[in-house]
Amino acid sequence: MKKRKWQGIISSGLALGLFFSLQPVSAQTLAKEGTGQELFGTVSEHFGLDAGISRMEKRTARQTEVTIASFDPLAPKVAEQTAAVGTAQSKLNLPDTLSGMDSEGKPVKDIPVTWKSAGDPYDPATPQDYIFIAELSTGYVLAQDAELPEIIVTVTGFEPTTLPENYVRVTVKAGELKTKVEKGQVLPQNIAALLIEGSLNENDLQYIRENLKNLKTLDLEKTSLTAIPKSAFQNMASLENVVLPSLATAIGEQAFKGCEHLTSVNLSKVEKIGTSAFKGCTKLGEVDLTQVTSLGASAFAGCTTLSLKNGALNTNLKMIADHAFQQNTSLTQIDLSHIETIGANAFEGCIKLGEVDLTQITSLGASAFAGCTALSLKNGALNTNLKMIADHAFQQNTSLTQIDLSHIETIGANAFEGCTKLGEVDLSQVTSLGTSAFAGCTQLKLKAQTNLNPNLSTIGNWTFSQCPSLTQVDLSHVNTLGEQAFADCAGLSEVDLSKVAHLGAGAFKNCSSLRMVGMPENKPDWGSQPFENVPGLLLLFENGKTYSDCSVFPSGSSVPVIEGKDIKAGETLELAVKPQLNASLTYQWSFNGKPLSAQTNPTLKIDQAQVSHSGTYQCDVTWGTLVQRAEINVKVTEIPKPTPTPKPTPTPQPAHDHNYGPMQSDPTWHYRECIDGDGAKAEIAEHTPSEWIIIEKATATKAGSKKKVCTVCGRQLEWQEIPATGPEYAQKTLKAKDNKLQISGEFAANSSLTLSEALPHKQGECEACDAIREQQEKTGWLTGSRLQLKAGKYRGSLSVEIPIDKKDGTELTVWICQNKKLVKETKKVKSGVITLTVESWPDYIGLSEAPVQISGLPGSLSLTVGEQTTLKPQPAGGSWEYDQSVLEITAGQDSYTVKALKPGETTITYSAEGVPSSLKVTVTEKAAEPEPEAKKKGSIVPFAIGILVFAAVVLIGGAVFLKRQIDQSQG
Repeated sequence: MKKRKWQGIISSGLALGLFFSLQPVSAQTLAKEGTGQELFGTVSEHFGLDAGISRMEKRTARQTEVTIASFDPLAPKVAEQTAAVGTAQSKLNLPDTLSGMDSEGKPVKDIPVTWKSAGDPYDPATPQDYIFIAELSTGYVLAQDAELPEIIVTVTGFEPTTLPENYVRVTVKAGELKTKVEKGQVLPQNIAALLIEGSLNENDLQYIRENLKNLKTLDLEKTSLTAIPKSAFQNMASLENVVLPSLATAIGEQAFKGCEHLTSVNLSKVEKIGTSAFKGCTKLGEVDLTQVTSLGASAFAGCTTLSLKNGALNTNLKMIADHAFQQNTSLTQIDLSHIETIGANAFEGCIKLGEVDLTQITSLGASAFAGCTALSLKNGALNTNLKMIADHAFQQNTSLTQIDLSHIETIGANAFEGCTKLGEVDLSQVTSLGTSAFAGCTQLKLKAQTNLNPNLSTIGNWTFSQCPSLTQVDLSHVNTLGEQAFADCAGLSEVDLSKVAHLGAGAFKNCSSLRMVGMPENKPDWGSQPFENVPGLLLLFENGKTYSDCSVFPSGSSVPVIEGKDIKAGETLELAVKPQLNASLTYQWSFNGKPLSAQTNPTLKIDQAQVSHSGTYQCDVTWGTLVQRAEINVKVTEIPKPTPTPKPTPTPQPAHDHNYGPMQSDPTWHYRECIDGDGAKAEIAEHTPSEWIIIEKATATKAGSKKKVCTVCGRQLEWQEIPATGPEYAQKTLKAKDNKLQISGEFAANSSLTLSEALPHKQGECEACDAIREQQEKTGWLTGSRLQLKAGKYRGSLSVEIPIDKKDGTELTVWICQNKKLVKETKKVKSGVITLTVESWPDYIGLSEAPVQISGLPGSLSLTVGEQTTLKPQPAGGSWEYDQSVLEITAGQDSYTVKALKPGETTITYSAEGVPSSLKVTVTEKAAEPEPEAKKKGSIVPFAIGILVFAAVVLIGGAVFLKRQIDQSQG
């Protein structure tokens, strides 16, 4: 027993010794408690070797340079420092010496260094980040791969050299600010600068917002806030400078909204800026957004003096939200090269914003760059995945010269309106073009090789109006042209309208160069004067047909005709197709239906024609797919014997020298007659008519007149009346005085609108007014007005806008009395307005609530007891009537659950806005569940149990036997 005990002690000692022998040297050193000094010195210390070695190293350092391979890390508080505004560089913690390791791996202490500012020179008056880099003194060099230490100093805070009387510094806990401030010597309303240390809560921020009305500088750097809460300092108009908490990485919604005198805030550590956070901060200057990864809608809207540091954004920021930088009129540059989504009005009104990179943009909101008059696109490029240019997106971008639209499919209303320098564009993929999309693009041209997409069937109102540089456009596949779609396109010379079914009023108004138009076989449905102020047109019709009424075309318009006349044999036969245009027309002449070879000019000439040349001459005028045949019958006759031309026969008189008087005339001839009364006449000739001479010009209300006279004798040969021109019309909007309604269209200059509540027709005189009276007596009637055009006239269709205090999407019924006929339609409220178009003047317009239509319910339901189903009736939010003993109905978020409780038949009714809808429900018992199948005879289960029992007996017996054998061997 003793032997085993000593063996254990020896083994434990060896193990303990081995354990300590394997410990590092540092673990074996015993130190004095609390002093940090070693209890026993090293061997070199006891024998004085350290001093000798130190002196030797110093002698060597004076003789050679020390190579520094690495520096020991700086303390965190030294590597990144924060200094208050006004802190001199000498006051910063810039250590004179550092420690490190030399090239041989030996430690080096007290390495002398100086610090040099990298980047911007240190300016204690300017809050920003400054970087200082160490420089080695003489006698030290840096190893090839070594790096010099850096110190980052953030200048922030408010620390004037002379503290004003209204400067307050407080240290608080959450909720104590009011008490601490009001205990001070400066009245709250007089505090201009406030520095706070400690923690704050919502009550403290509310106190600042509501009571410190003259606060200009707020220093929160030493507070524990990690975010500026929602509306924290909203509308603090006097606030000029803010120092954010050192831990803050987020600015809440509307946090500084309306701080119109706020000039500076350091956002270099902020990652999230909420909706309207700085909206209306009109004096906010440069900000650093390089850490921001989330930017809310209207975040900097209306910040008219804002600029971005180096124009940079965080590359992880992928979306510019709606109105984010709206009306930032000082913003000149911003890096959008990594942005994927730009919201509506994001940069609207940024008039100084220059070149931007939109090559990653896949979604562009309405009015995103509207009014950016200095904007241009880098290389004119857009992301090929961007398929839609939204409404007003680039409106009034007067510096935009190029943009690649070759992959764009949809261009919204006013998208490029007023882009006066925009040149050639490729619209080959565009299948939808909005109203006024390119209106006022005075240098616009379409890429000749592609022109318009064949699937583009509609061109809206004013889409290409005022585009005088537009010279050619392929409309051969267009079905609908809106009002003034190409008005004032002075360079447009020819258009193919052969597929047009709807032609808007003034579609080609003032297209002074337009000379040729291809028209469909059937006359389109068109508005008034689609070719107003167009001098004249060559009209080409499908299948060579011509409309019976061509009065809407300009005066002088015509289809191709052949001009020529019958001649006598031996004369030259000359035929010409008129009018002749310098256009892409081809000609082919035929005689009696047989084409004439080589006769492909607009004129045909046959010298010394014979009687055999009499017959029918045709000329096929071809332009694109249109072929128009002109035809003339010409007769060539034998030369008849000459017959004397009857002239006035002079009266025989005795021979004498005649003295002819002034020119005289009759309706056919003019002549001079001898004044001696002998009846002798001379210079007898037919009258030569002049061109039309205007006697009196026609006015809007008064007819004029014109005449033709003989150019020799001055006799008036013909006189015609010039019809009154009628009023001049212009696009204008007539508004009611109380702003209940406005109506737009083409009106004469003196037109005016008046409204009244009375219906225009008496009871029994007008079915429309009688129907409106009946509706007015029912529930749901809203408003109505009689419209009277007190002066002036109008033409064409009219657009009516009625303001209504209903939410957008609400359906209302419009009741119109128009020429004593009732016009009734359902319209939805959009932007607080009901808009409708009428073709003639509406005498009365009224509004009523549209009857509710309940949808989403089945005709009937069949359920079993315990079964449930879901119903989603529309409109939602109604009420149910049902037998609660048979059914249970519970409401969900946007649906209702119907559960069957017991058998029976019942009816449930759903009512919404006073309108009921019923359905029949049948509930039946559940079908009986089948009984479990009886066990089959001869089951294997008893057999399996017997096998298991037998195996257990064998195992137990074997274990007993083995135990006995072991006991016998040990005994």
